[in-house]
Amino acid sequence: MTRKKCTVNKICEADIPLKIRTLLGSSWDKVKNLAYARSNHRLTEEIDKNISEIVNKINSLEISGKKTKTKDIKFGKVGDLDKFTDSPAYKYYKTLAEQYLLKGKYVPQFLFAGGATRFGLGTMWGVNLAVIGDVISGKRKEALKYISKKHLEAHINKLKPLTYEELNLAIDKLKKYRAKIKPIHIGMGARQLLQYRVKLETLSKKHGKAVSGVLEKTSLILNLNSDVAKEVKHDLLTNNFYGFNPDRVFILIQPTYKAAIIKNNKLVIDNNSEPLPFGHGHATMQIIYDNEAVKIDRAGQESLIKKSVIGELLNSGCAVLGTHRINDMTKWTAEVLAVEKLAYGIYQINEKNKEVVLELVENPKNQKGGHWLRVKNKEFLCDTISTNTPELKGFLASFNNTPYNAFRNMYSIKSLSEKLTDSYGIKFNLRYVDGGFYLESVSGDITLAMNSMAFQKKGEIIHDIKSIKDYALEGIDFAAWQENDPCFIKLAQNLR
Repeated sequence: MTRKKCTVNKICEADIPLKIRTLLGSSWDKVKNLAYARSNHRLTEEIDKNISEIVNKINSLEISGKKTKTKDIKFGKVGDLDKFTDSPAYKYYKTLAEQYLLKGKYVPQFLFAGGATRFGLGTMWGVNLAVIGDVISGKRKEALKYISKKHLEAHINKLKPLTYEELNLAIDKLKKYRAKIKPIHIGMGARQLLQYRVKLETLSKKHGKAVSGVLEKTSLILNLNSDVAKEVKHDLLTNNFYGFNPDRVFILIQPTYKAAIIKNNKLVIDNNSEPLPFGHGHATMQIIYDNEAVKIDRAGQESLIKKSVIGELLNSGCAVLGTHRINDMTKWTAEVLAVEKLAYGIYQINEKNKEVVLELVENPKNQKGGHWLRVKNKEFLCDTISTNTPELKGFLASFNNTPYNAFRNMYSIKSLSEKLTDSYGIKFNLRYVDGGFYLESVSGDITLAMNSMAFQKKGEIIHDIKSIKDYALEGIDFAAWQENDPCFIKLAQNLR
C-alpha cells in the first residue's frame, strides 16, 4: 500500500476531501464499503477498528515513497553534548551563541496553542500555577479570588489521580516554599516569555549591553490557535509586550478544520464534526506562507504581514530558529535557552552543514515519543503516527528505553527558506475519529527533507506539565526556582 504524494500546503476547507481521497488511494473502495455499513449502524466498534488499521498502514513509515522494512531500521547516531563542551571548539561557539542572542540572530518559536483540559481549564497559556497551589493546599477562598467556582470545582476534580502520599508531599513542599517565597499569579505563557527576557537581560549585563537595545532586536514567533489568540493578544497589549518589540513579534494562528465523511459514495465536509488543527507540522509550515502572520502595534491595531515569517527573519539577518513548548517546565529556568545547546546547534550548522539539530532526552519509563532512526544512510525523526502498525510497534518496542525527542529543535533559517516548500518537506497523514477523516502532519518530517542530526546531554530527562499531578510532583519545584529569582520577581510584579 503506497501513499500517493500529498504534502502539506496552504489549504482551504474545500481542498480537504480531495486530499483525503488521494491519501486513501487503493484503499478507497474498502473504506467506502466499511463506511456504508457503519452508516447503517452495523458493528460500529469493529468497523472503526478496521478503518483505523487501514489508516495506520497508509501512515506507516516511508522513505522516498517506499514503505520501510523493519530489517532496514536502526537506531540513529546521537551526538554527545558533554564531549562538545569539553572540546576546543566550545569556547568559540559559546561566545558566538551569546552573540546570536544579543544581536537577535536566534529566534524562539513559542508553541502556545495547547489546551488545558487536564487542568479543567481552557488554555495552557492562562494556567495560574499559584492558584493550583492554593487548591492543593486547601486554600479555596484564596483560589476563588482568581478563578470561578466552576473552575475551582474542575481543579479539585483533577486532584483525584494523586495518591494520598503524593498529595501530602505536594502540600509539604508548598508550605515550605511559601514560607519564604510569595507565589506569583501569572499564566504559563507569561512565565516563559518573562523567563526568556530574564535570560536576555542577564546576558546583556554580562556583556555590558543595553537591555533595551537587545530586546528591540529580538524576534519572537508565537504559534497560537483561535481558542487562545484573543487572550494572548490582550495580555501582550496590557503588559507592553513583556518588554519586547511589537514589530518583531510574529503571531501565527493555526486554523482548525471539520472532518470529512463518506456520504453517497463521496467524501464531504461534516459540518457537525469537531474542528481540529492539522498537527504541529502544519503549524511549522505556516512560517513559509505569505499573508499568514499578523503583528499588533502598541495601540492594539492588528496588521497582516504580506511576506512570510521566514522571509522577514532572513531579511533581518536571523540565523537559527528554536522551538519552545508551553508545557516544558525547564523553560521556567535558565534552561529557557541553554547557551551550550545553542552553541552545539550553531557548531553543527556552521561546521557540519547540518540544517536541523534535535535534542533527545533519556527515556527511563519508556514513554511514547518520536524515535531517532536510521534507514540505510538517512537519519531522521520518526513520529508515533508513522509507527502504529503491529509490525513497526513490535519492532520499535525492542528499542527499549532509547532516548526520544524533547521537541527542542533548532533549524537553520536559511535552509528552512530553501527546503521547506509546498511540494517538498512535510507530508499529510490521515487521522480517523468517530467516522470522520482529518488531515494530520508532524514537524518531524522536516528531518527527512533536510540534513539532520540529534544530540543528547547525559542524564537529562523530560519535564513536562500536562496535568495537576505533574505540577504536584515536579512543577512546584520548577515554579519555586523561578519565583526565587530576583530578576523574574521584579518583572512579574509589574504585570497586570
